Amino acid sequence: MAMARAESKGLLMEAGTSLSSSAKLRLLLVEDNPGDADLVARMLKENGIVPAQIQRASLLSEAIEQLKKQPVDAIILDLGLPDSTGLDTLRAVRMESLEVAVLVLTGLDDEQMGLAAVAEGAEDYLVKGLIDGRVLVRELRYAVERQRYKQQLRESMQFLNASMDALSANIAILDESGAIVFVNRAWRAFAAENGIKPELVGEGANYLAVCDDATGVEAEMAKCVAERIREVLSGKRFLFEMEYPCHSPYEQRWFIARVTSFQGDGPRRAAIAHENITTRKRAEAENAALEAQLQQAQKMESVGRLAGGVAHDFNNMLAVILGYTEMALDNVNPSLPLHADLQEVRTAAKRSADLTRQLLAFASKQVIMPKVLDLNEAVASMLKMLQRLIGEDMQLNWHPEANLWPVKMDPSQIDQILANLCVNARDAIADTGRITIETENRSVDEHYSAGHADFVPGEYVLLTVSDSGCGMDRETQKLVFEPFFTTKEMGKGTGLGLATVFGIVKQNGGHISVYSEMGRGTTFTIYLPRYAGEAEVAGTQNAVEDSPRGTETILLTEDEPSFLKLARILLERQGYTVLAALTPDEAIRLARNHEGKVHLLMTDVVMPEMSGRDLAQNVSSLIPQVKCLFMSGYTADVIAHQGVLDKGTHFIQKPFSESVLASKVREVLDSE
Repeated sequence: MAMARAESKGLLMEAGTSLSSSAKLRLLLVEDNPGDADLVARMLKENGIVPAQIQRASLLSEAIEQLKKQPVDAIILDLGLPDSTGLDTLRAVRMESLEVAVLVLTGLDDEQMGLAAVAEGAEDYLVKGLIDGRVLVRELRYAVERQRYKQQLRESMQFLNASMDALSANIAILDESGAIVFVNRAWRAFAAENGIKPELVGEGANYLAVCDDATGVEAEMAKCVAERIREVLSGKRFLFEMEYPCHSPYEQRWFIARVTSFQGDGPRRAAIAHENITTRKRAEAENAALEAQLQQAQKMESVGRLAGGVAHDFNNMLAVILGYTEMALDNVNPSLPLHADLQEVRTAAKRSADLTRQLLAFASKQVIMPKVLDLNEAVASMLKMLQRLIGEDMQLNWHPEANLWPVKMDPSQIDQILANLCVNARDAIADTGRITIETENRSVDEHYSAGHADFVPGEYVLLTVSDSGCGMDRETQKLVFEPFFTTKEMGKGTGLGLATVFGIVKQNGGHISVYSEMGRGTTFTIYLPRYAGEAEVAGTQNAVEDSPRGTETILLTEDEPSFLKLARILLERQGYTVLAALTPDEAIRLARNHEGKVHLLMTDVVMPEMSGRDLAQNVSSLIPQVKCLFMSGYTADVIAHQGVLDKGTHFIQKPFSESVLASKVREVLDSE
């Protein structure tokens, strides 16, 4: 600062040497003393600044008006004017024009005033009478260059700030002490959204937090940022993820922070880029969950295919065991030990048949006869049986929703679902407890279905079974629907109960979920698709005679010799004439050559040469009025689509007892 002492406002020194320059400065001289104004103009002229480059003003108001009309490069300003004095004069000029260099030229030789003037935006503080023209012009040019540099710096900072504000990441700049000197628009907006004080600049690094848990925030930020400021300022860089726990799991947020340092002309500073990656983390979690569900579905499908493939041959063998055991029981005196032994064989065979049916239900391969149902009525009809099943010491609560939507499924499957879930709930309760069954209409949106594989948005009827039992941990919940998985003691369960429920629900296009906490019970929620078609009227069946026997002729076709022999014996015991064929070709030959009438074709579904459906079509072409009864230990596409029988098709599931066979054959023969 070119300042020297002067006792009063005197004339400027006239001596000086010309300072030539090609630059043509545009100046505004603000001076109320005409003599001083002329002297300054002459000194400027002697140093290369001609009068045409100089505008004059003797009042502050006049100077401001001229600044509005015509821009200048620099202002030579006297602080003592008739309409303004002191620093107020400088402030007024600065307020009007921030981009113009201001050189204070005054008669007051006051160092404190000079420092204050520079702090208010003056480029220099010169004292009249202590400088010559050369110094004045030189200071003018220095002031103009400094102002141009400041303007470029301001424009660069504006560009930088605009660039920083355009970024989605939260960015903050910290000084060497860790205090915040800059935050971008993203961080300011985030602060406003999360209740953080808006005046971040000047605060410590802990105020860069993003959650309203102040203690946790300060600890986390101190650990991740504040304690590392010195390391960062020494040149190290850090990249880490931060998880911020909030009041609800749905508010959980994740951020990735990059902390580095930089240094310009001044001291080294730290920069923090703090980006919200919650959406990405949630997407990754959802993808992982969906992948796990897909792997689980593929595993369950593989087990299902295995179960379905084994069931056909297994049911054939069970049918033979049951059939011959029942015939042997009829011929053995009940008082003999052999009779009791045969009963044990029959019991074991029936249990094996039940196990096979559970496997088929799990594999979604069982044959079903769906009907339009009111789920409330179906559950209500089961309550007494369920109460006996779980025991009188258990409280069974029933909460149906009024005006429940209809569903379409096999009524026996509702029985299976309720029995399995209630027995499972009973076993989870140590002594006495509570089991609650509820129904509800529910519309499922895309947001919920997106996180669950094979679950489409739509309208569903909910069947919920909850208990007050011991509950399950998360690992158990992941395995609960897998076949043969059980937490019960050896011999207390097969591990197929919940797997059966899972298979039935999937077979009907539904979804099942489980929620449980240790010591707080378990809730199974089943989503069954709402039936939107017209109501169906169930047809009436002819009454079965007390003794379902007959004298009709039956064409029996079965590729398993042992089962063919057994079925022939059972039918003949009921009084029927049986034409037995081991192959479809043999059955067609018998139909063509038989002189009498054939009333019924009873055929296996899957055979090596020809399917049961194709055989029925061939026999019908030879005997138009023949009726047909399909049988199988497994379903097939020729009579079923995804396990659902075509309407009007008669079917009997292997294995079956003699009485079931007699009733079914009589039912088909008597049908219209």
